[in-house]
Amino acid sequence: MITALLTLVWMALWGSFDIGTALVGIAVAGLSTGIVRQLYGNRPRWPDRKPSVIRFLRLLQLGGVFIVELVRSTLSVTKEVLRPQIRVHPAIIAVPLDVTTDVQITALANLVSLTPGTLSIDVSPDRRLLYVHVLTIDDDGAETRRAIKNRLEHSVARAL
Repeated sequence: MITALLTLVWMALWGSFDIGTALVGIAVAGLSTGIVRQLYGNRPRWPDRKPSVIRFLRLLQLGGVFIVELVRSTLSVTKEVLRPQIRVHPAIIAVPLDVTTDVQITALANLVSLTPGTLSIDVSPDRRLLYVHVLTIDDDGAETRRAIKNRLEHSVARAL
């Protein structure tokens, strides 16, 4: 089922629904699903995993939180750029992490990098700190840390 869906997506992305594109799509989809199954195996969906409806709603919530953060940071950076005298105070801050899995850490780092004015730089070797470059820092970065932890990290942890 997933191979057929991925093949249709492949064909739609190429904008061609001929037999050649379908065969290549089947090959790519089969190879992709085979690799994912080798890496992750067939995991039970219940009770170890949340029901798909709840997961979907939490992913939607994460998307909403990200959009709000995107708008907030865009307005903040725009305000700084339009000032007569730019007052940027760049810094690198360490954000303590509560998320533990690779997927959660990667998702959080990517969401932080996608918001204007912040860029994820690295994760500490013990995976307890995310280093973030910020365009403008107020006080000691406490507000930025709080925003990342309370909004993005919390939503990532619930969704993933």
